[in-house]
Amino acid sequence: MRKIYIAFCAAVVCNILFYNTLFGNTVNKTIYINRGKLETFLKISIPYLAFNDSKDFVVNSSIINLQPSQKLVLKVINNDTVAHQFAIKDIDGKATINPKDSIIRTIVFGDELKNYIFFDPSMFPTNVYMGLGGMICISKSKNNKNFFWNLKEHQLEFNNAIGRGKGVDWTNFNPDLFTINGFTFPFNIDDTSANVIANIHDTIHIYIANTGLGIHAIHFHGFHCRVIWASNARLIDTSKDSFPIKSMETMLLEMIPDKIGEYTVHDHNLIATTTLLRHPSGMMQIMKILP
Repeated sequence: MRKIYIAFCAAVVCNILFYNTLFGNTVNKTIYINRGKLETFLKISIPYLAFNDSKDFVVNSSIINLQPSQKLVLKVINNDTVAHQFAIKDIDGKATINPKDSIIRTIVFGDELKNYIFFDPSMFPTNVYMGLGGMICISKSKNNKNFFWNLKEHQLEFNNAIGRGKGVDWTNFNPDLFTINGFTFPFNIDDTSANVIANIHDTIHIYIANTGLGIHAIHFHGFHCRVIWASNARLIDTSKDSFPIKSMETMLLEMIPDKIGEYTVHDHNLIATTTLLRHPSGMMQIMKILP
């Protein structure tokens, strides 16, 4: 009987190890669709939507962090007064969520370091333009300094019109507000998820998603980065200081700084470094590399 019991326990352990190898740990996550306001450094507010970790609205949409091969059980609650949809680009099809209702999605991710966009595809591009686009990021090491940039641009009159339930002519889209994680520079200096502060020789991973409508070209002063993953496969394993990223694309950059100091990162499309044509603002940051 003892031998049978030991054999049974061994079989159970093997099954658990096989399951964990195949699926990893399970991560349970709940996010909310919220409506609120985005405020620029000029104290101008516009209607906005976001995926948040609670019922309280904040402009920076949720960033879901996973380890390789983990299983995500994601509950999405529509905290808005109108119906929305939910999808994960290239992974999961769209589902409708009525007001105050919810859906649950269960997805097993692979072991490759990469990032995905989740978004509201209804009335595309209206709802994702208004803020309903977030990131799922796969990372494997706590020793890496991980940072997350969700790029987006807006035209103030478009947000105001959509907020009033009016239609807009996308052929006349002329953005005048540019954000990273929902913040314009210098408001983003307090965003610890995006503002790169690290030490010399650290391995820095920067997860980037373009949930806006335009093309952006992120330019680094002082350093080159290597593309370790990109939805545009032609960019993978390239090393340079400027990185073009089209609408609804993602990429993962690795940077190992070799000198200390403060260095600017900005969109090479210089209109994106303004807010209502005022510079410096918009889509830029100051990286700090410490001893």
